Order: sequence, then structure tokens, then C-alpha cells
Amino acid sequence: GQGVELGDRLLVDALEHGSIPLLRLLREIRPPQDPSRNPLFQIMISLEPPMPPVDPAWDLTQSGASSGSTKMDMYLNLDTRPDGLMAPIMYNPDLLDAAAVHRMFADWRALLEAAIANPDCPIAALPLPVVQSRPRRWFRF
Repeated sequence: GQGVELGDRLLVDALEHGSIPLLRLLREIRPPQDPSRNPLFQIMISLEPPMPPVDPAWDLTQSGASSGSTKMDMYLNLDTRPDGLMAPIMYNPDLLDAAAVHRMFADWRALLEAAIANPDCPIAALPLPVVQSRPRRWFRF
């Protein structure tokens, strides 16, 4: 669908320009200066590749250790498992509370499910979650 094609183009463009030093990029785009924030993005999502099969007697998890903080406003680490995804979420409690993070994750999941159910649907036409009870700041595009 449209989203996959756009993602492919953006990834290829990023890889073609991967040799540009970060400091040069920051000088060019001039993001607002705030030492407490990452200058390029505030939410990070990573997808870990599937683990190779292990003895079923082992119960491996990604990591039980956490500092309780993140350098991002929010960090979602998707860990591929045989029975689905494990998705620990770390967030800055000075900016977000647990209820807001759970709502945002549920909305993101609903949007992904809609995209999977309608792969030819343009991204802009996918149904957005009902936002009447949510702060507008989470839905700025």
C-alpha cells in the first residue's frame, strides 16, 4: 500500500544520505534548542528481530533491568516472539502519565490494525481514534 511505498522511499533516501554528519544535518534544519530534548525526535520505536529458537525450558525476556527513565519522551521496543510481540514502553513521567501512555498505545494499535485490514487505503484516509477526550497536542501532524 501507500504507507509501505512511502516508508521504502524514505528509508532508501535516508540510507543514501547516511554519510552526512549529524552536526551538519542539525545546522541545516535548525531544530529548536532545548537541552532536555532530543533535537530530531521525541518518540522512538525499535523492532527487534526474532530470536532463534531456544530450549522450551528457558523463559527468556528482553531485559528485566530498567533505570526507570528514557532519554526520549517515549520509547517503545517491539520484541518479536513466536506468539506475537512483547512491547515494553518507557516514558518520561514528567511529561506523561500511565493512563495517557496506555491510551496512545491503544490508539496506535487500532490505527495499525486498520492499516493491516485495508492495505490499499491511503494513510490519510485511515480512521483516526476518537479524540474528544484527549489533549489535542497528541494529534498534531
